[in-house]
Amino acid sequence: MHVFKNKTAYFLIILFLVSCKKNSIEREILSAYKDEDFLTVAKLCSGYVSDKVEKECSVGLGKSEEEIQKIISQKQDLPFFKLMINSEKQRKIEELLKKNIYLGVKYRSIWRETSENF
Repeated sequence: MHVFKNKTAYFLIILFLVSCKKNSIEREILSAYKDEDFLTVAKLCSGYVSDKVEKECSVGLGKSEEEIQKIISQKQDLPFFKLMINSEKQRKIEELLKKNIYLGVKYRSIWRETSENF
C-alpha cells in the first residue's frame, strides 16, 4: 500500500507541473495578444493546442503571415536590395519561421534573400 501512495503522489505532482506550464503558456499568449504582438502569439501557438486560446492563435497566425507577406512584397519594388528591417521584428519572424513548420516551408528561403536587420 505504501508504494501505491508514492506513485499517486508522483502522478499528482507531475500533473500539477504540466498544468502550471500549460497555464503559463496560455497567459503569455493572452498577454502578447493584448499587446498586439502577433508574431509572439504565433510563435507561442506553434505546436501548442488549446481550446482556450484558439481564437487568439488563429488571429496571431493570420496577422503574422500578413506581416511577413507585406515585408516580402516590398522586395518587389527594390529587387536588387535587401530590405532593412528592425532587428527585433526580424528576430521574432526568424524564430517564428523556425518554430512554425508551415510558415517556415513557405517563407524561410524567401525571407533570407529579402531581409537584413539594422
